[in-house]
Amino acid sequence: MSELPVAIALKVTMIFGLLLAGAVAVASSPKAAMSCTESRFDKAVSLTQAARAIVCDAANRRLLIVGDYHGSNEIPGFVAQLVSDASAQRPVRLGLEMETFEKKPIQTYMASHGTAADRAALLHDGFWAVGQGRMSQAIVRLIESVRKLREQGRDVDVFTTVTDYPGDAAIKQAGGEDAYRSAGMAQIIDSKVQHGAARQLVIAFMGNAHSAYVGPARGKNSTVTERLLSDAPYLVNLDLHGGSAWNCQANGCGLHGLPDKAMPVDGSSLLRKAQSRSGEPAQVWLQFPPLTPSPPAKKKALKS
Repeated sequence: MSELPVAIALKVTMIFGLLLAGAVAVASSPKAAMSCTESRFDKAVSLTQAARAIVCDAANRRLLIVGDYHGSNEIPGFVAQLVSDASAQRPVRLGLEMETFEKKPIQTYMASHGTAADRAALLHDGFWAVGQGRMSQAIVRLIESVRKLREQGRDVDVFTTVTDYPGDAAIKQAGGEDAYRSAGMAQIIDSKVQHGAARQLVIAFMGNAHSAYVGPARGKNSTVTERLLSDAPYLVNLDLHGGSAWNCQANGCGLHGLPDKAMPVDGSSLLRKAQSRSGEPAQVWLQFPPLTPSPPAKKKALKS
């Protein structure tokens, strides 16, 4: 038997093996991890699929706004999925509805190894014991998920969007506390959009009262989204279906239930997109399963 066919066969086998290895490498690379060809709104029957469909639909946008019902596990988990999917394609900056004084601890944690000591430094004071839902265990997990993405080489970061309290006079001049807060948040988010890299996506995560879109030119009553119309925002509204969350309301801080609603029939999409007109944000509604509560990230210190 001639050795030539054997040599050829070995070369063919080696070439095929290299091609196969290359295909596996491409399939497992971050940029190949998400395909938009099958990420359709009418096929989104899970929150994971919904996140992928939204990221694909917003591929040409620079600002994605997600409304929150503070104090759940599911909504921050969904935002973590958005950051993961989007950062496989481009830089992502996640804006959290937190005060400026938390900016440095969060940035320090983002640059850390996420050890128990690093976590303790993040949860450095009583701020994280407040039961508003903005400082929940789920929010800490969201920050940790972004830190891990950065550790893996993704171009991601977290920033805070709430300005420090300026005093009663400045609040009054702005038209009230809500107006001052919305204007300040919008200014910080807009700066991130305008001064970011060309392909960067800003994901602004805030309470649904701030994210809601009622209409343009409402003056001091304008929400954060309405103040950011020049940035062509893509708005994710929440369609909630029962369960409970841990937050503060008129009757105090703690567990609060949501009204029960009938979930859509099996097989229907969780996503619905509105037909937006010129000058309006692109809007989608995302149906959530019943929420589960996420308590404060830190227990209140016992009074001696």
